[in-house]
Amino acid sequence: TDAGSVFSLWVHHCFFDNSSQNGIRISPSGNASVVRSRFDNIWAGSSTADGVLVFNSSSGVVSGIHFTSPHLLLNGGSGISTGGTVSDLSIIGGEIGQNQFGAYFNSGLSGVRITDARVGNGSGVAANSIAGIVIGSGVDYVILANNDLRGNGSALVVNQGAGSNQLFKNNFGATAVGPQ
Repeated sequence: TDAGSVFSLWVHHCFFDNSSQNGIRISPSGNASVVRSRFDNIWAGSSTADGVLVFNSSSGVVSGIHFTSPHLLLNGGSGISTGGTVSDLSIIGGEIGQNQFGAYFNSGLSGVRITDARVGNGSGVAANSIAGIVIGSGVDYVILANNDLRGNGSALVVNQGAGSNQLFKNNFGATAVGPQ
């Protein structure tokens, strides 16, 4: 949204397809906030840029952005990417494939969880061409658990935030990080 705040949005069973930029763009400006937003069983694919962009350019809050069983496929950029100050982002299940990056988390993100997802080739699409998941420096409180990360380009996980609060557990293709 570019005007005003959004509180408690629930989007389900929708297609955001063939967009000239982003399939879903959460990008408040001014002092606006976007909080408590759920996206269940959505397709954000075949966009020229990112399937989903969560970018806080405002002085407000972007928090509580949750995806359940998303299909983030066939995008020109990332399946999902973040920018600015964002907290409490989760992806549970779904497929993230045939993008440049599956997920690209930039500095400013705190509290991200990807669980039970297929990030790579599968569902009839190729792998993410560069990397499955990129965790930028300054990203904190990261949980990657029970994912299948096999079959991505040059890297399954690029972890530039090593040493922060991270837990990687039971992911095919990725080394465990944090207490097991």
